[in-house]
Amino acid sequence: MTTKHFAGLYKIPDATRYLYVTTRVPSNYAKPTPSHLAIWLKQGLIASHLVRFSGRGTTIDFEDLVSMRVIYFLRSIGISMQKIKRAKSYLEKVTHHSHPFATEKLWTETFDIFAEIGSMLVTASQAGQLPFMELVERDLVNVHDMTFREGVADSWSPQDGIVLKPNIQFGAPCIKNTGIPTRSIWRMYLGGDEPSFLALSYNIEEERIIKALNWEDSLAKVTFTRSAKTPNISN
Repeated sequence: MTTKHFAGLYKIPDATRYLYVTTRVPSNYAKPTPSHLAIWLKQGLIASHLVRFSGRGTTIDFEDLVSMRVIYFLRSIGISMQKIKRAKSYLEKVTHHSHPFATEKLWTETFDIFAEIGSMLVTASQAGQLPFMELVERDLVNVHDMTFREGVADSWSPQDGIVLKPNIQFGAPCIKNTGIPTRSIWRMYLGGDEPSFLALSYNIEEERIIKALNWEDSLAKVTFTRSAKTPNISN
């Protein structure tokens, strides 16, 4: 089964930067590189049809991006790649969807991955086994920092005040609740416009302009080098 829309277009290096600076991952956790995302594509962790398109120049859509977001978050809190693969395989079978990490709301207690199938919460990383509810109710953490519409993730907020929506500005990062791309704000700032002037120009609070500039500044500082030692977050 395919989704109703494939909006949002991202190159692997840009997608990696978005994951790199997201605020919901422990600061001491290994940061992703384009090589990690390419490996996830090649392994079929995102969608089986992308296995043959796994280079740095690959263009992905919003559902691919948020699937990578889920994988990165799960790895950051200690979920093994084997369990992530099992969860993805199980959810594909029961949902008949090529991107289950972009359609299912997931939870974890930092050891397993849980999903709501029908009216039941099941352990997706254990092929749908029923969990011990007394443990789950106490320790469950929501995996997503996304909103869902018609059964598919339709927005992701990687930092406070920043949102990516596939049907707005082709999925580019925007100031939340506006259609203003953060890249546009950044370019105007680099051209000499002060945050106060930008706030007046767009008729929004200066605090929101500052958040957009902080986001773009974080992205600008992310560099990838082939000679750097790649952290082991793909196994």
